[in-house]
Amino acid sequence: MYGTITVSSSSFDSNKALSGGALFIDNSSEVSIRLSKFNSNEATYEGGAIYTILNINESVTSNTYNNNKASKEKNYYKSLGYDLVIGNGNYVQFVGDFSFNGVLPSKYDLRDYNQVTSVKNQKGSGNCWAFTSLAALESCILKASTQSFDLSEENMKNVMALYSDYGWQLTTNKGGYDDMGVGYLVSWLGAIQEDLETFSDWSVLSPVLNSTIHVQNIIYLTRSDYTDNDAIKEALIKYGAVATGVYYSVSYMKSNNYYYPGTTGPNHAVTIVGWDDNYSRSNFKTSPPGDGAWICKNSWGETWGNNGYFYVSYYDTKCARLGDYDKSTYTIILNDTVHYDKNYQYDIIGITDYLITGKDTVWYKNTFNATCNELLTAFSTYFNATSEWTAQIYVNNALKLTQNGKADAGYYTFNLNQNIPLKTGDTFTIVLKISTDNLASVPISEKVRSNRILYSEGVSFFSIDGKNWIDLFNYKADMPEYGHTYDSQVACIKAFTSNQLTSNIYLNYPKVVNINSSFDIVATVKDASGSLINQGKVTFTIDSKNYTASVVNGKATIKTQLKSEGSYNILASYEDSYYSNSLVSNIINADNIITYLKISISDIYYGDKLVIDNTLTQNGLNVSGYVNVKIGSKTYSLVSNTKTSINDLFNPGKYVAIASYNDESATTSFIVSKIPLSMSLNILKTDVDSVNITVKLSKSINETVVVKVNSKSYNVKSTNGMASLSLSGLDYGEYGVEASFSNDYYQNASDSGNFSVDYIKTKLEADDLVMYYHDNSRFYVTLKDKNNNPLSNQNITILLNGVENKRTTKDDGSASLAINLNSGNYNVVVSYSGDGKYVNSTISRNITVKSTVISSDVVKYYRNGTHFYATILDYDGNKVVDVDVKMNINGVFYTRKTNSDGIARLNLNLIPGKYVLTVYNPVTGEKAANNITVLSRLVENNDLVKYYRNASRYSVKVLDDKGSPIAGVTVTFNINGVFYDRLTNSDGVASLAINLIPGKYTITAQYGDSKVSNTITVLSIIKANDITMNYRDGTKFKATILDGNGNPYPNQAVTFNINGVFYTRISDSTGVANLNINLQSGKYIITTIFNGLSASNTIVIKST
Repeated sequence: MYGTITVSSSSFDSNKALSGGALFIDNSSEVSIRLSKFNSNEATYEGGAIYTILNINESVTSNTYNNNKASKEKNYYKSLGYDLVIGNGNYVQFVGDFSFNGVLPSKYDLRDYNQVTSVKNQKGSGNCWAFTSLAALESCILKASTQSFDLSEENMKNVMALYSDYGWQLTTNKGGYDDMGVGYLVSWLGAIQEDLETFSDWSVLSPVLNSTIHVQNIIYLTRSDYTDNDAIKEALIKYGAVATGVYYSVSYMKSNNYYYPGTTGPNHAVTIVGWDDNYSRSNFKTSPPGDGAWICKNSWGETWGNNGYFYVSYYDTKCARLGDYDKSTYTIILNDTVHYDKNYQYDIIGITDYLITGKDTVWYKNTFNATCNELLTAFSTYFNATSEWTAQIYVNNALKLTQNGKADAGYYTFNLNQNIPLKTGDTFTIVLKISTDNLASVPISEKVRSNRILYSEGVSFFSIDGKNWIDLFNYKADMPEYGHTYDSQVACIKAFTSNQLTSNIYLNYPKVVNINSSFDIVATVKDASGSLINQGKVTFTIDSKNYTASVVNGKATIKTQLKSEGSYNILASYEDSYYSNSLVSNIINADNIITYLKISISDIYYGDKLVIDNTLTQNGLNVSGYVNVKIGSKTYSLVSNTKTSINDLFNPGKYVAIASYNDESATTSFIVSKIPLSMSLNILKTDVDSVNITVKLSKSINETVVVKVNSKSYNVKSTNGMASLSLSGLDYGEYGVEASFSNDYYQNASDSGNFSVDYIKTKLEADDLVMYYHDNSRFYVTLKDKNNNPLSNQNITILLNGVENKRTTKDDGSASLAINLNSGNYNVVVSYSGDGKYVNSTISRNITVKSTVISSDVVKYYRNGTHFYATILDYDGNKVVDVDVKMNINGVFYTRKTNSDGIARLNLNLIPGKYVLTVYNPVTGEKAANNITVLSRLVENNDLVKYYRNASRYSVKVLDDKGSPIAGVTVTFNINGVFYDRLTNSDGVASLAINLIPGKYTITAQYGDSKVSNTITVLSIIKANDITMNYRDGTKFKATILDGNGNPYPNQAVTFNINGVFYTRISDSTGVANLNINLQSGKYIITTIFNGLSASNTIVIKST
């Protein structure tokens, strides 16, 4: 495929394939097969040794063939075109129950009903489109039939991509479109079972096998806004899982929750299996506008997400996109009531676009050639919006049928109102007219998308008036206003046919009948599989007379009689245009017969099977035939001399059954009784004034039980035979309970009981209190029973600020407490301990005592313009004007007068530090304290510890009165009376190098009026100890030399001075310099000199 093939001097032995037992060569530019041997190769279909198709230059010469086998051309078969008739009638049909009660629950999950298959893994491939398509189909099959299928994604993704005669021009395993999965299914290219071809994420070739499942109907789903979800929800309930797309990026994932609010198009396909309206938006990484999420199945294995599933917000912009009729959100309707054997089609790769005409009505048609004698039974097409359609069927240019209807967006198959016979070679055309409220568009399959051009001129047309037709094969157009370009395409219309099927006819009649008595002859008509046929007619011939009856549910029946004794021949002939004709004949005897008929029916309970026992004899011998039994308005046809169970449900009551056979009849009666039922009552106190009443029925029924408590009745719904009633807030006293049940199908049941409410609940009522300091306010509380009656002369406790205050309620149930607290917020707890009749209660409230001095803490820089302000209020919160206010700072008192706004101001000229300022309100007597913090304008100054002459510096930062660094100002440093001036840098920092001998110093930095002091410690870089030794005992004087960081300093020259004599030594790897001591006994001073620093020690030498 897609290259040059050369085979020469080769041998091919005992190979097998569907076509081309040894070689299959497709669409190559040049093929040469010569001088090769082909022995015992076998093909199921064509080309036992070699199969070639549509190669450009092909040479197959001088080869040897021996014992090769095939259904057609055992050696070399050259095909001139592709087979577009894919699949056959050997497939499984499904007819689902799509009933829906119209009520959508707030949460639904197909997993709860075992209506999803296992999570698959697409591995490293881009085949999500195939996994989603088949996940939806597998779920829809479970919904329709409860059968579980594992379908092959491998076959779908290879057949629909680059290396396939029926695929798209897309590289296999590198991604795909939703239309590819749909096209594969509706063209009968699949689906097939997984065990026929298992998944590989790198393979590219697959055969086209007979599909075991055919998809005939697909509904496209959309939303108008993010809460318009009912259509998708209803589809999940009725049909099964829904395929859709998302834009996936891990950056939008949180745990198992996903929400994408952006505009980039979908890049991944997933399957919706349920929803939860109440799923909190707080679960998502970014909160969407509201709650609610889809439950989605992914195809990245069970280790991803929550066992392969995750939640996608309703508000995700790409999941079930708004206004999305571009076919990415869909599900499959399995309602295949008619069996099809053949699929005529040109759009085998599926739909790729819609041809827009700009009109609201458009016509399009496809023409096909019948390949055998068959029946045209249906056609299919796509709709991108709700459309009204009219179809016309022509055979050899003669109009055979006109049919119309209406369809929503989707792909649908429409069964014809009558089957149309086709003969081999007949030309038949399906013409469609569609109209919409907006733009009517033609579904098309385009050359630009397909690996092969599988259609030709003169087979597919469209028209905007139904008269002038344009061949779609040659049609080219550029429509920038719609964003579409067209260049050769074919309309998406498929035609479905069924083979003429075999019929078989059987007779059922009495072998002997009584002369002049009516009797029935029943013909049963079945197809080759034994299924009843529901069409056609049967002609009965007896005693030279013909009778005709239609076949209904597989049976045709006539009633007749014979006038004289003798043997008669019965001939029954079945005729239909769809099924083959069939006939049967037999002998019936007429005689003077005494017929005996009897039926008996036992009494039953409602819901039990009714069994009818009938006896039918003639002249004492059992008669083979049918006895009709009429009960009410319905008649049952029963095989004679049998006991037959009736599937119908009979309501309770008395019934009469009348049996008849020819002219004989028999009558009996029976009674259908109500189902026996008993009831038990359980009463459970759940609180002092609350009760739970449970009614248990002996049958698991869902009906209404009447529960009467004293004089009040409640209708309570039972679930699985259990009904529960909860009552609260009951009054003090005795209660009687009576439960009863009665309906048309169950016997009456009842039970009774009683309980009492022995205590009364109480409640405390109080409001939060907001007051000003010492304004004489009181906190009030009221004690009441649950019916709001005040309770007097009861003891309550008011816990406030750690103090328990005891109070007794007045006649109106109230009590109060004077509040004389300092300003602040307080929690008050009021409790009532109850008594023998009343239940305890407690409440908690807040008391806010507002200050009459309004002031704030102050943080300021030294000597900036910040002041302290205090607003003085009276007991009512009014501002007090023109009064003297005392202020105390660390024992120093200041008096200031309030202005017209009640504000007293105090300038703060304090040195840096922390202070407490107390304000005295002259009206209320309240004292209020605030913290005053004066910050230095010299900051980031720290004590300094350094080694002698290292690079460490002392620094300080200068700030202005707003706390910002000041550059270019002079800071004066004072060390032991020596002054140094330094300028601040761009960061406001002034620094001083420290070149002092070892010791401790005080350094003061001054800028303006601001001063700060710190300690500087200079550490020595010479460490040595005094020594005492005996004369020439070998003791050495050791000095340890350190670098600027305090680490041992090796390989340094160190000078020792003893009484004016100098010695130089080099420090070792540990920084130690050693000097041998060979002096006379006595006391010496030794000085160690290094890097300008001297350190002296004493050496004492003892005489020996």
